Amino acid sequence: MDEQVTQIGEFIPAETRDDKSEFNGEEHRTHTRMSLKESKSEDLGMACDGITINLFKRSRFGFKRKVGLASVKDMSVGGLGFLCNTPLELGDELHIRVVNRDLKMKVVRAVPVNSRLNFYGTKWLEEPEDKIVELMNQVQIQMKNKHKS
Repeated sequence: MDEQVTQIGEFIPAETRDDKSEFNGEEHRTHTRMSLKESKSEDLGMACDGITINLFKRSRFGFKRKVGLASVKDMSVGGLGFLCNTPLELGDELHIRVVNRDLKMKVVRAVPVNSRLNFYGTKWLEEPEDKIVELMNQVQIQMKNKHKS
């Protein structure tokens, strides 16, 4: 890869919040996020940008089953933020496939956007940082190529 994540894209600084009602009490953002939103001013519930991914959960027999679609709005070395109309619970473990990579994550934040849509924050499970940085580079290249066409 000839481009590094630190050189391209819009970054949103990690933030602290006084209101912890949206969090499970354990998780807080600790990494700078790479935004996949094209417009900062656009209402999150109306934003059609980002990348679309399938969400999977493991059944008790070990098989992956699709539980919904999500629109990724931001990502970081720590996790992923996405919009989804599938009801998820804090602590749910999800599997996704992004840029031909299978990844595992855990829901750590859930914020209602409107009556049918939620914004979920996740953290990566068992994913080495260098693998995530490489993924972020590939997503940035994919987003850049998407805008060229």
